[in-house]
Amino acid sequence: DFFPDKIIIDENKIDLIYNDFFWMTRAYSVLIENIKTVRVNTGPFFASLSMEVAGFEANPDPINFLWKSEAICAKRIILGLMACTKEHIDFSGHRAHEVRQIVEEIGRASD
Repeated sequence: DFFPDKIIIDENKIDLIYNDFFWMTRAYSVLIENIKTVRVNTGPFFASLSMEVAGFEANPDPINFLWKSEAICAKRIILGLMACTKEHIDFSGHRAHEVRQIVEEIGRASD
C-alpha cells in the first residue's frame, strides 16, 4: 500500500487516519467510551481492524493491511481500554509501557 492507513491508540481515544492519495488525508477521533465493538478480520498475511461506534452517522472505515499480530494486539488494547473506562480505572501513577501491558492483558481476557 503506497498510502498506508494508521491507527493511534491513546488512553482516552483512538485516531483513525486514512491516507487516500498524495496530501489527501481523512482523520477520525473516536472516544474509547463510544466504541461498541472491535473486530479483526484476518487473511494469510494481513488483517483489517473495524469498529462499531456509537454517536457516528456511519461507522468508520476499517483500517486495512495491518500485520496480523499488530491487528490482534490493537484489538486487545482497545478491548482492555474499553473495560478500564467502564470500571473507571485510573492509570495516572503508571508508566506508558506498564499501562500497555495491563490493558493488553485485560483485553486478552475480554477477547
